Amino acid sequence: MNVDLARLGSLVAEVLDTASLEAGRRTLTKEAVALADAAREVAGALAERAAGSGVELAVAVAETLNVDADRIAVRTVLRNLLDNALTATAAAGGGRIELSAEPHGREVRLRVADTGVGFPPEEAANLFLKFYRVGDELRRSGSGTGLGLYIVSRLMELERGRVEAESAGPGHGSTFTIALPLVS
Repeated sequence: MNVDLARLGSLVAEVLDTASLEAGRRTLTKEAVALADAAREVAGALAERAAGSGVELAVAVAETLNVDADRIAVRTVLRNLLDNALTATAAAGGGRIELSAEPHGREVRLRVADTGVGFPPEEAANLFLKFYRVGDELRRSGSGTGLGLYIVSRLMELERGRVEAESAGPGHGSTFTIALPLVS
């Protein structure tokens, strides 16, 4: 029941986020956001579900990394990326998700890498389209709305950041990387 409630809450949040983004009502308040705190908070909220799915969730984000971004947007992006990785890794029978971040010039690159089901490399750009889900709709066993990565992409546009997805193919996991301005 807790898993179903969490899934319903996530669905409602995705629909509301999408509506807000598309209506142009989403305004961002830039401030120094401590990535380690945001990462621990979001990972902690998913820890029980991860453990129940046989997924190890590892967070390696330095306490000194701060990004110039909207606090709520950063948490929403992290939640969607980790939720997506958890769903993919659970569908593969369990495994590991690593959330890491490192400075790179004037930005921070944050990576969410999983050992999940992966995706065909040629599908990478499509993953960020609204309602897009990899695979044949009639044969798909996993749940999802196809909104989570769309929301990530839109928020990253508003933050003037970037998001990229890569996978070596089905069965080889995936890596999502976001880039945000480093607080100087």
